[in-house]
Amino acid sequence: MSSSIAQNIEALCQEQGIDRDLVIEAMKEAVRAAAKKQFRSGEDIQVDWNAETGIELSASKVVVDEVENPATELSIVEARELAGDEVELGDALLLPLPMEELGRIAAQTAKQILFQKVRDAVRSNVYEQYIDKIGDLVNGYVKRFERGNIIVDLGNLEAILPRSQQSRGEQYERAKQHRKRIKRNESHLQRSHHRTG
Repeated sequence: MSSSIAQNIEALCQEQGIDRDLVIEAMKEAVRAAAKKQFRSGEDIQVDWNAETGIELSASKVVVDEVENPATELSIVEARELAGDEVELGDALLLPLPMEELGRIAAQTAKQILFQKVRDAVRSNVYEQYIDKIGDLVNGYVKRFERGNIIVDLGNLEAILPRSQQSRGEQYERAKQHRKRIKRNESHLQRSHHRTG
């Protein structure tokens, strides 16, 4: 299972051009949120990624003499039974939680959070890629027409050529190459006053 997850992470990173660590952090955050919803006991939930074993879910508990909050504390006697005699008061132990207990709703929550984080990362990459190109001429192909606007394929991004920026004398045909100027960082184009051959 873990190798499948690792392969999917690598494929996603290559396909979307996003950082592997960012995807892993997003996945950990998504699983943490889902686990908090599922367990609802107030535990300090930790999620770790291990390339060999995959996602590891655990609860962090502080070792105390007398337990007042079982969600976040563990008695010294229990701690020594679990981790050995070297455990001292004030230590924090990570107790494994079963991933199998995450239900369908928790898995759906994790999936939604992960997809949103990936979309945000992709959007940020596109923004960083094109922010310095405002005012530059770019080549693109007419992909489709939507409500009077033209959607232009720039290769790794679709941009909008609003109706207000379309020249009345120019014919726009699907799959035809056009050269336009990037107007602002929201993937909008404006027509260029330069003639292209």
